[in-house]
Amino acid sequence: MIPLVAKAFPAPLKPITLALVGNPNVGKTTLFNSLSGLRQHTANYPGVTVEIKKASVLHKGVPIDLLDLPGAYSLAARSPDELIPTQILLGLHCVECRPDVVVAVVDATNLERNLYLVHQVLEVDLPLIICLTMVDMAEAAGATIRCDLLAERMGCPVVWVHPVKGVGIDILLDTILGYQKTPKPKPMDWPLALVKETEQVKTLCKKETPDFMIRRALFDTDGEAAKDLILEKPLLASALAKARKGLADSGFLLPQAESIQRYEDIRKRLVGVQELPKAGVSWTDRLDAWLTHPVSGTLFFLLAMFLVFESVFLLATPIMNWLSAIHEMLGDWVLTTLPEGPFTDLLAHGIIQGVGGVLVFLPQICILFTLLAILEDTGYMARAAFLVDHLMARCGLSGKSFIPLLSSLACAVPGILSTRVIEDRRDRLATILVAPLMSCSARLPVYTLVVAACFAPELGHSPWLGGVMLFAMYMLGLILAPLVALVLKRTLLHGPAPLFVLELPRYQIPNWKSVLHKVMDAGWSFVGRAGSTILAAMVLIWALLYFPTNDLKGGSYPKRVNLLKQEGKGEEALHWQAIWREQSYLGIAGKAMEPVFRPLGWDWRLSVAAIASFPAREVVVGTLAQLYAQEEEEDNIVKALQATDSPLTPAAGLSLMVFFALCCQCVSTLVVIGRETNSWFWPLFTFTYMTILAYAGAWVAFQLGTWIWG
Repeated sequence: MIPLVAKAFPAPLKPITLALVGNPNVGKTTLFNSLSGLRQHTANYPGVTVEIKKASVLHKGVPIDLLDLPGAYSLAARSPDELIPTQILLGLHCVECRPDVVVAVVDATNLERNLYLVHQVLEVDLPLIICLTMVDMAEAAGATIRCDLLAERMGCPVVWVHPVKGVGIDILLDTILGYQKTPKPKPMDWPLALVKETEQVKTLCKKETPDFMIRRALFDTDGEAAKDLILEKPLLASALAKARKGLADSGFLLPQAESIQRYEDIRKRLVGVQELPKAGVSWTDRLDAWLTHPVSGTLFFLLAMFLVFESVFLLATPIMNWLSAIHEMLGDWVLTTLPEGPFTDLLAHGIIQGVGGVLVFLPQICILFTLLAILEDTGYMARAAFLVDHLMARCGLSGKSFIPLLSSLACAVPGILSTRVIEDRRDRLATILVAPLMSCSARLPVYTLVVAACFAPELGHSPWLGGVMLFAMYMLGLILAPLVALVLKRTLLHGPAPLFVLELPRYQIPNWKSVLHKVMDAGWSFVGRAGSTILAAMVLIWALLYFPTNDLKGGSYPKRVNLLKQEGKGEEALHWQAIWREQSYLGIAGKAMEPVFRPLGWDWRLSVAAIASFPAREVVVGTLAQLYAQEEEEDNIVKALQATDSPLTPAAGLSLMVFFALCCQCVSTLVVIGRETNSWFWPLFTFTYMTILAYAGAWVAFQLGTWIWG
């Protein structure tokens, strides 16, 4: 292989804006991470749901602004995700300026297919650099690629890199600095019939309308380019229709003519560029024969998911116990060191006990994200999507919906945002409405708390039962989401199931830097929520639980409880503390709501915790920590739940887990649904149907739990 080495060009004085484009799964994000050193941020624009990663790097004293555009197979935009690259490359984006140079990331093992997008980029009249990735895999498979000849045929520099190892990064950056001196890309020569019709339509357009945009409008009969041009000038609708008819009469059949013409030109350019090995059955094909088989593939998927959640429960327990001991010691130190009063009580019980009780579950969040990121980086997640496509099709969806649903296991917000890759509007909306049914990481602390309090080995249960319970809660969402989608697609969102096309990436060793980055993002997000939303909720709950401090006769509850503790009357102190909590504002509200939740096996404290957790699901842990732990001699919330006079029975615990598995207790999710659908009807609909479903599911779970455990 002969890589193209950049020549030394004089560096420009102004910052360079660089756009990264490429197909999905070609290593574009890995290259972006390598260039940026993970120093990046996500750009969100008003009225735009698609996110763009941005970063700035300094190379040889020249600043380079990087834009990582969404992955796309073509500039024929049919979804919000594909529209962004087209808008930015043509300078039509509402916020981002047109880039100075484009770097097209190309998978060397699929050169012909990847060059289709590059072939379109050649026509946008921007300096272009082709960046070959996965060259080592191509060579390992017996293929050879001549970068110098490819650069000559395409009319632009070609650089091969290994982003994970950092090989070729400096050469690529040097080439970027010299973009002003790079050769002009060589677009293909279109048939005279197309050139003629393009010129006819152009006479009705604005002067600055590029030929590429007009050709896109001609090729994509229902694409975004045609819509934009017609919106600009309604008379263009008839002109486009006339031009398409003229092309059809000349034998230029739309829309397949574009792909035929482009691939013919690509194959001509690749003559002598690559030598492919003889066709044979690769180890990837052999592995896929097992992992995508309806029987063996499904069994492996269930086994993999079970091991993930069993690992989350077992591996995190020692670390969680250590963190729990630290936060209990800190709370005891505050109570014994600071003077008695509302501030000390707020600090010890409201903040340390409430927020600290949530942060204890950080190890489980990190372990879950680590395992899911590894499965994604190895290429297995695409196989899982392929497996469930037949199930999704029966529910009116496609395998494309599986990836957003699986992303929702981490958090429903990015899962909902990732539905932008789904072209069909009904399919996308149905996926958005069922995504919150997936058990996100915020539910994990609730599950773990209930499992530890109700199904722990020291209570006589099997050591495997905890992992089984976690697995069951996650499978509940995986099973119910397609069923609810089926109901929606046959009622409110009736329509045909869309075509599903999915590329299966190669199996590969995970990029550990990328995995670490995802885990750190998840961890900091969890800590950030604990330090903002959860902290605010804990302070409010503490105040509602602390006040009023006087009984009906004017006596002070805090003084009476503290006096009894000083006199060594611990049981009597706990009795009056329980009365104090029941007479608080939160206790009064809980008693009023208790009849509604009594059929689920909950007492007033569980009812209060469920209602209080609406801003964020994790709040339920801190709320229970304040409601239960303050009424027991034990500060540990799990021991308090096990030792209280009204214990959280296995049946009530199962009911609570099912309720949180199915209820939409998350304001952020509802806000994102409103933004994505541009309507408040769908967030209200989601909250309503999920609350009804959660209540019914919790009632069934309580009846089942009572039958099993009594």
